[in-house]
Amino acid sequence: IDPASEQDNFSIVILEVFPDHRRIVYCWTTNRNNFKERLKTGLVQDHDFYGFCTRKIRNLMKVFPCSRIGLDAQGGGVAIEESLHDPSKLEEGESLIWPIIDYEKPKDTDSQQGLHIIELIQFAKADWTGQANHGLRKDLEDKMILFPRFDNLTLGLALEKEGKDILNSDLNPIYDSLSECILEIEELKNELTTIVMTQTSTGAGARDRWDTPEVKLQNGKKGRLRKDRYSSLLIANMLARQMTRNLQPIQYDVIGDNRINIVKHDGNMYKGPEWFTSAVNDADYMGIYK
Repeated sequence: IDPASEQDNFSIVILEVFPDHRRIVYCWTTNRNNFKERLKTGLVQDHDFYGFCTRKIRNLMKVFPCSRIGLDAQGGGVAIEESLHDPSKLEEGESLIWPIIDYEKPKDTDSQQGLHIIELIQFAKADWTGQANHGLRKDLEDKMILFPRFDNLTLGLALEKEGKDILNSDLNPIYDSLSECILEIEELKNELTTIVMTQTSTGAGARDRWDTPEVKLQNGKKGRLRKDRYSSLLIANMLARQMTRNLQPIQYDVIGDNRINIVKHDGNMYKGPEWFTSAVNDADYMGIYK
């Protein structure tokens, strides 16, 4: 989740994680102007922008049960994080959502009841940003991240299913529909193609920077293209990499039994580092100990 709302968009990207790849299954954006349009038409009940976004997150979790939520800590991220564990915003059957538990860095929220799945991301950390961007590029090149198929037929079938006129339909971003989701993912592709890598300085203190190129706005001032969907994908993919690529720690169990049962034992007799267990578990060892 990239929680921008003023100049940029509030963006959500959802990844479905498989053992050998990840799929982009949903993309959604909004901003305060879009929120006001929804409010005028009566599509939303919340009069608070962050309350509206929080409700959207919870509704999405009913369709896409999440094991982790990555949230940019800047630009309203703290407000969203607080709103997700606000008891007054809960509906029946919902749980409070808290930051993840890090046993090396205890927090006051660790003992709270609810889902501990929020991970606050600090884009200001150069190490994290560099690893996330290089990891995203590698996963795109290795086809670890897959986009849904897009063509005019797919969009036309979505519009027909929604009861819209395919030829004269006016796609309105205030309605959350399948056709809007299809176009949002296409906008995500467009944002990815505009990202440019530069260096902030030269010498030993040089840092890599990923941003969109400068453009001239309508008022003549310089600005940059939006990259909110890209930022959301960057967060989601980095969390998925951390969840799937971490090596599992070795589980040491105490093994012991009567001699007659040990003779019949057909499992792994030894546990430990793979370089050791791969050899000794295949060999025949027998011993009697008092």
